[in-house]
Amino acid sequence: MGAGHATTSYSGNIGIIGITKIGSRVAFVTAGAMLVFFGVLGKVGAVLALIPNPIVWGTLLLGLGMVASIDIAAKP
Repeated sequence: MGAGHATTSYSGNIGIIGITKIGSRVAFVTAGAMLVFFGVLGKVGAVLALIPNPIVWGTLLLGLGMVASIDIAAKP
């Protein structure tokens, strides 16, 4: 019958928790609110848009590597 609520985990979240070692919901909500707030401001959004693509892809590759390593380690 289950627990009565959704118990879904997303692999991106698992990767970020693996990298940062922070699993607090408050920390993630605060970070999300900061990203939305700063993205709406024109000047800060422009600065975020100036981040070079290799840095963005390197960060995404790190997250993907963590997700893949957790998946490989979880297999018996």
